[in-house]
Amino acid sequence: MDDIKELRALLLDFGGVLILPHNSKARQRWLDRIGRENDEFETWLWQTQEALAALRGDISPAEFWVRIGAQVGLSEKESMAMASDYWAGDELNQAAVALARLARESNLRVGLLSNAYTDLRPILASYGLQELFHDLVVSAIVGIIKPNAAIYRLACSRLGVLPEEAVFVDDSRANIESARQVGLHALQYVGQHTLHTAAQLLGLPLHTEP
Repeated sequence: MDDIKELRALLLDFGGVLILPHNSKARQRWLDRIGRENDEFETWLWQTQEALAALRGDISPAEFWVRIGAQVGLSEKESMAMASDYWAGDELNQAAVALARLARESNLRVGLLSNAYTDLRPILASYGLQELFHDLVVSAIVGIIKPNAAIYRLACSRLGVLPEEAVFVDDSRANIESARQVGLHALQYVGQHTLHTAAQLLGLPLHTEP
């Protein structure tokens, strides 16, 4: 890697890094009803054409869930109830929040780069995180989905840094590999120790359990 003194920015993914998903009892009730295992359903869900359309911003989050629900035999009302319950077990990754705050307090640029729907801003607000980031790049708003190289360049440009000057943390190997090709110092999130590695690269004293 280049001289770590040149690093001036931190980019975090949303789902799987800033927010950690869990299969809650509320989600499991729907999975039992439609006869799907959590991992199998999740793999299928995010590979559908409907998911890609929602992540590009071509359809709304509500339309996405209604279409998905219809494919597993749910009514429109039931589909929206499943959508609400699907995220019920999600938890804020306090270590990721601590890293982002520490980076911002240290005068580094801090951004969020996520394959997500158009409703991500209010979701961040619900966690009290709307002021944590200098900039948000959301796939459904910019019309580009990771691992397309253009979205990494856009995120860095909007933060005012070069890709080589930013550390990026994402839970997807494909996203990490493509980000590295662009020049980012990309780390695949596999646990809290990944955040400590990011902090070390940025020269930040992150004091949480690794």
